[in-house]
This record gives sequence, structure tokens and C-alpha cells, in this order.
Amino acid sequence: MKKKIFAMFALLLLFIPSFVFAKSYDVDEYLKLDFDDDWYVFTKSNIKDNKELEELGVSEEYMENLFKSSNVVVDAILFADDNNDTKEVFVRTTETKDLYNLNDNTDSYINEFADGFISSVKEQGIEVVNSKVYKSNNNAYVYLEYFDSNLNVIEYFTVVNGNGYAIQVQKTNSFTESEKDSFEEIIDKASFKILKQEKNDDNNKEQEKENNKSSNYVTNIIVGAVIGALVGALYGLIYTKRKAKKNKSEK
Repeated sequence: MKKKIFAMFALLLLFIPSFVFAKSYDVDEYLKLDFDDDWYVFTKSNIKDNKELEELGVSEEYMENLFKSSNVVVDAILFADDNNDTKEVFVRTTETKDLYNLNDNTDSYINEFADGFISSVKEQGIEVVNSKVYKSNNNAYVYLEYFDSNLNVIEYFTVVNGNGYAIQVQKTNSFTESEKDSFEEIIDKASFKILKQEKNDDNNKEQEKENNKSSNYVTNIIVGAVIGALVGALYGLIYTKRKAKKNKSEK
């Protein structure tokens, strides 16, 4: 009888979905991002005495230098059995003085901005394989898939409160459709505290003219700060350490 009950219980477990819980992280004062529990997520504000950094063998100083040198405010990593499928997510920010909120503009301007952004990326010698304007949760993004430094990259770029936000994921192998959907879900759940730009009536029309004139100029400035695969970040460091440890043990 006990064996029958155990067998029925085991069978029942097969039909109960396993849940992966998500945790919300403050990227800065305006943006929150959700990551599932199986991600290692590091921000400027959580690296001090971080046990997960210690677990990975990464120093707080290393992360501080990465954040300072690359406009990075988030570095998150999800390990896979195949190292080439390990995914790393970065959020990079840069100030955009001539553009406050991308989504506050007309569709025509957003499309023009996206075209200029994509052209500027290609001018950097980066191979763009797919691009579009993506709208989600009252926000507009320039969506890019590109290949850079032997890495496949998916990036969503937007401007909120005078700051450019590039949210990107990269890995060695090509992304599956399921992986693209999972990353899109992170974007769809991104929560921005959007401030309205204060303008007086006399400046409104003049500002619109300046926006239209400066879209290509703005994108050229932005692209240099937030585009491109990041080589030698968490994944690069951890992979090098693990490889060295493996080689040492084999001697």
C-alpha cells in the first residue's frame, strides 16, 4: 500500500510546475529590473560584502573598476552547462543632454532616431543582423541584434529622464527563440520612474525643432558610449580562472 501511495505521489510531482522566483533590483533611482533567482546579479549598490561575488571568486575592486570604466551599472550572469551558452546581461547608461524621454516624441521622430542609431552602430564596424523599434510598458526602445568581438548581442536602447539606457545580453552561441523571448520578458517587466521634462510654452516649438535637427548628432554621441560587446567582464574573468584551475589540477 505504501509503495502505491509513493508511486502516486511521485507521479503527481511530474505534473506540478516548478516555479522560479524573480527578484527586483534597483539599477539606479529611476529603473528597476527583475531577474530570476538563478541569475547572479551585481549592481553598483550591492557589491559591498557580497557573498555571491565571493562565491564566484570575484573581488569588489574588480567590479568597481568595471562599473567605472564601461558605463556599466548592472552586470548579471546566468551559467550554462556549455560555457558558450552562458549569458551575461549588462545595463549601461550615459547622459543625453539633447533628448529627455524618447517615448515623449512622435512616432516619426522615434523612427528617425532609431534609423540614426542603427546607422551609427554600423559605422562602428559592427555587424547588425536585425533591428526595429520596440514599444513596451509605455516606453520605446531601439532593438538590435548584432555580432561583435565573437559574441552575439541583443540590445534594447531607450532614453529616460535625460539618460540613455542600453540593456543588453550577450553569449558566444546564437540565441534561441526561447532565449530571445526570456530577455524580452525582462524588458517588458522593466519599471522606469519617468519624469516629465519641465518646459515653458515659449520653448516648446523651438525644442521640437532642435530635437528634429539633432537626432543624428545625439545618436552619434550615444552609440560610442553604450554599444558593443563587453569582453573580459564577469564571464571572461570567471572562465579564465576556472580554466587555469582545471589546467593546474591536470598537471
